[in-house]
Amino acid sequence: MKAVADASSLIHPAKVPKFWSLLKETFEEIYIPEAVHKEILKGREIQSPEIPIIERAIQNKWIKVMKVTTQPVLPENLGRGEKEAIALMEQLKVSWLLIDDQVASTTARLRGLRVRPTAYLLIYWKRKGKISQAQAAKLLDDLVKAGYYLSSKDYMNIKELIT
Repeated sequence: MKAVADASSLIHPAKVPKFWSLLKETFEEIYIPEAVHKEILKGREIQSPEIPIIERAIQNKWIKVMKVTTQPVLPENLGRGEKEAIALMEQLKVSWLLIDDQVASTTARLRGLRVRPTAYLLIYWKRKGKISQAQAAKLLDDLVKAGYYLSSKDYMNIKELIT
């Protein structure tokens, strides 16, 4: 499987080693637009420990930085990285668009794209038998502890879906 990702879909998983390794097992390639790459590299300024992990994945060509060739008209309230991720997904037509922002997700779905938030991967891996219920719950907690934002309602819904 292949995916297009926005910045948060890589930054937060890179903070949780087991999540990152499962991500690598799941996707043979992940594509990111140049704007997402620039957004990720801003983490160098504050010496974010996950940035070298992502940079290594780019050097190893598992994550590929791509130029967006078309710029569709998208809502102004989306960030540049989100806009380019949606455009790249439309350009490449790969399996999934990994994106967490609610407005960006809704916009992409309305455009007919297959969108998944980062936390959905826990449900996917649990259903595929890659992780147990206990592992999924721990990974969810680890992701939240690493700064991944979920409303309490979404957190409880995911907990319910992984049981």
